Amino acid sequence: MDVARRVLRDLGHSAWALLALLLAALAGVELTSAVVNGSGRFVALCAVALAASLGTLFMALQRLRGKPVRGGAPMAVLLTITATLLVLVVLAVAAVRAAS
Repeated sequence: MDVARRVLRDLGHSAWALLALLLAALAGVELTSAVVNGSGRFVALCAVALAASLGTLFMALQRLRGKPVRGGAPMAVLLTITATLLVLVVLAVAAVRAAS
């Protein structure tokens, strides 16, 4: 029972780290694109999304290593949700900008 629980926990932390890495990569690509295109407000939005995504990635990697994260699980969940929503907003704004 204990081994199965540990395997599931490690699998969950790995999936969380993969999601955080994907969010950070998407935010980084959009930030690079915004800097190249020179749109100031969009650069700031992308920078905030990248910062939240990198914070989420750090927390996920810490949990994957078995180290406690500051603020505990509620803070980690809140930061993950915030990063996800910010990246979705960035992608939506990028799609609207590309369409116009």
